[in-house]
This record gives sequence, C-alpha cells and structure tokens, in this order.
Amino acid sequence: MPCYDGRGSQDKTVYRSGISPSDMQKVLDKNEWLEAALCAVFNELQKREVVASVIAEASRNGLIGIMDFWQHHQKSDEARIAKALHSFSKDEQAVIKRLLNN
Repeated sequence: MPCYDGRGSQDKTVYRSGISPSDMQKVLDKNEWLEAALCAVFNELQKREVVASVIAEASRNGLIGIMDFWQHHQKSDEARIAKALHSFSKDEQAVIKRLLNN
C-alpha cells in the first residue's frame, strides 16, 4: 500500500516494496531470467553429477537455502511440462516421444 509521510512540499508515493508499479514488470522479467539462468547452470551441473555438492557448498558459503529453490523449481518445471504434454492426444504424444528419441 502506498503511503506518504507528510514531509516535503510535493506529494510523494512511497511503495512498501520499494518498487513502483511501473518498474515491477522489469523486476519480474529479471527474476524470471535469473531463475532460467540458474536452472540452466544447475542442469549442466546435474549432468556432471556434481549439482548436490556445488549447491551444498554454495549454500554454506552464501548462507542461503539454494537446494530448496532447486527442488521447488524442478517440481514446478515437471508440473508445467506435464500440463503441456497432456494437452496433446495420445497419438500426438507418441509423435513427440519419437521426435525426442531421434
């Protein structure tokens, strides 16, 4: 909720989040980009079978629960992809599987 403390000669809106509505979409876009970047990096680390150790070390050093983010992100990705896949018929799903296996 915006508020004004009454000081100053001009009305000023101060947003609790510190982000004006006009800048919010930029912040959301940047957040989505950063999440996609982390996902890409973590997937590459997972292919090398080092993702758990890298995340654990980064979490300890950064004092932040990165593994919680990664697990939640993976579940969200799976749900999003499953929903998209189920929008296709069984025959279409078979074509998609065949294309992915080639």
